[in-house]
Amino acid sequence: MHDPQTPADGDATRIGGSSYGNSRRGGASDGAGPSNAVQLGVDPPRASRLVLRATEAGWITRRTDPSDARRTLLALTDEGREEVDRAHRFRQEVFARATADWTDTDRTEFARLISAFVISFAQVAPDAA
Repeated sequence: MHDPQTPADGDATRIGGSSYGNSRRGGASDGAGPSNAVQLGVDPPRASRLVLRATEAGWITRRTDPSDARRTLLALTDEGREEVDRAHRFRQEVFARATADWTDTDRTEFARLISAFVISFAQVAPDAA
C-alpha cells in the first residue's frame, strides 16, 4: 500500500515511505526529487511513478512551491489521509493478531527490540531506511 501524504488544513506534507510515522506531518516535499526517492527507498523514476499513481488515485495533490517554482509540493487529500489511516490500522491489527498469545512482557520486549533494530538499521544503511 502506498504512503502518500496530504493537505486538508492547507499545509503540504511529505510523501512517506520507510519513515511512515514521521511522514504524517512533514515539510514541503518534491514529487520526484532524490529526497523522496531516498525516503521511499526507491530510485527517482520509481518515486515519480508512485507519486503519479497516488495522484491518479486521488490520495495526493500537487502544486508548485511558491518559494521555488522548480519544486512541486505534495499534500495528502482527505481520501489519502483515510488511506494512510487504513494502512496503519491494518498493520496494528496484524501485529495484534500475531502477538495475541504473547505476554505483555514479551510484547514490550519485542517493541523495544524492533525499535532498536530500526534505529540501528537506519544508521548502517541510511539509503535503505
